[in-house]
Amino acid sequence: MSTPQINTKVNGRASKFLDDVAVHEGGGANGGNVYYLTDASTKWPLDHIIYLTGEHDKTGRVLKYDEDTKTASVIAEGLSFPNGIELNDAKDALIVAEFSERRLVKIPLKGNKAGKVETFIDQLPGEPDNVRRSSGQKETYWVAFFFARNSSHPALHDILSNKPFLRKAIFRFFHALGSSLEYLGTLSNYVPLKDIGHKVKSSYMIHLVSLLSRTHGLVIEIDANGKILRSLHSPDGHTIYSSEAHEVVEGNKKVLYIGSFLNDYLGKLDLN
Repeated sequence: MSTPQINTKVNGRASKFLDDVAVHEGGGANGGNVYYLTDASTKWPLDHIIYLTGEHDKTGRVLKYDEDTKTASVIAEGLSFPNGIELNDAKDALIVAEFSERRLVKIPLKGNKAGKVETFIDQLPGEPDNVRRSSGQKETYWVAFFFARNSSHPALHDILSNKPFLRKAIFRFFHALGSSLEYLGTLSNYVPLKDIGHKVKSSYMIHLVSLLSRTHGLVIEIDANGKILRSLHSPDGHTIYSSEAHEVVEGNKKVLYIGSFLNDYLGKLDLN
């Protein structure tokens, strides 16, 4: 079975890091599906995610792909690492987690405000990752955070936020070191050295930021107006680096599964 390819080169810019997708079933021109995708960056790919956040890249977009017309278009652009995306219940707006701005935005799909980025909730205590509709009849959403902190316990990139030259020097050092090790590994045909080089300029940087930060796990539930209804914390850092909180019904219980792109386990919480 062949898998159809979606061309996400829109307005002359190709996607490098497609992150999340929301599907409007039957919302297409002829009754097919419409796919809304977050394009985190047109500059940095997934394995260079630390540079995307480090330089506060603003090439992120939200794309729309119509299954019937087989065309892709830009819904919104100029976003700073658009991450999770969800379609609201009325199917007339998108809720998007703008990771590097520590906020959620709302993007209307209809009317004279279509495509205009509006702040849904901001000044969050960390970077929001994915946003997911809850399982209940009431329209609420779960938002997972990489890790939370406050002004008393800032993360490394918080400390460097007003020191652009130092931040750039640190990132360039690790990128140059990793690239050099990769080159030597390729030159010597020694694969382990090449792999270490790649990790030095990618995943090792993420772990460095985490090690130098006081980690605090957090997920929140918000309503359809962006009001926080409740927050769930892991102050001891046991459940951190959360990328998604997904609520399901198991028997007569509501259960929240908490996933991560770094952890080797899946968290499970009984919401009853």
